[in-house]
Amino acid sequence: MWNKIEQLLGPHHPERLKIARLCIENGLAIRDDGIYLNQIEIPTARVARAAGVDRRTVVETVRMIRSDGGLQAIFGRLQSAGLSLKGIAKQLGLGVLESQSIDSRRSLSAAIRDRMSGLDTQAWQHGTQKMEIRKVEERRLMMAKVNLSQTIGERGLLRTFSFN
Repeated sequence: MWNKIEQLLGPHHPERLKIARLCIENGLAIRDDGIYLNQIEIPTARVARAAGVDRRTVVETVRMIRSDGGLQAIFGRLQSAGLSLKGIAKQLGLGVLESQSIDSRRSLSAAIRDRMSGLDTQAWQHGTQKMEIRKVEERRLMMAKVNLSQTIGERGLLRTFSFN
């Protein structure tokens, strides 16, 4: 995908690629009538400021993305990934578990979901990560005690964990 974006936006225009990356990382959709964060229209001047480029560069990048059907299909459907409590977890008395799948064929959350379906308590091991999951409500809310001492420290309790 990035090769196609670079070809269309021009390999000698890194500022255009900064705008494309900013849109993807923040879930900013490029639609016919503007740039949106879900249903909120974002002014091009604000996008330019966030990307560190001129507003005219944002306008030109948006025009180029709209002119390519494949890129418009991608950028037109972008959405925010949703609420993250990571920044305020400590104040809420929550622990934070961040996971990254090493095997791109199977996501970590899919492995956890598959292992816990139908079980009240399941011990699960993935490499050096050990996790005990107790099912509280069907596939939506569960308690997880996590033993990831390097990542989380002594307080390894994740109060809510949801799967779609």
